[in-house]
Amino acid sequence: MLTVDFFSSIYLIMHYFLLDTPGYIDPNSAMAILTMLMGVIAGVGMTLKLYWNKLKLKLFHKDSN
Repeated sequence: MLTVDFFSSIYLIMHYFLLDTPGYIDPNSAMAILTMLMGVIAGVGMTLKLYWNKLKLKLFHKDSN
């Protein structure tokens, strides 16, 4: 039920605010969107790598006693 409300609210927002937007995306805008997307992917990848290495060190750390 919560997902239905969520998607219906997104539909209302799109209907009222994005109804008169043009269907053309400038090539520079598309490149900016692509660059932002690649930055997000790189950031998520580096964050996962950092936490994976921390987890791996904790799991496989051997005591030197």
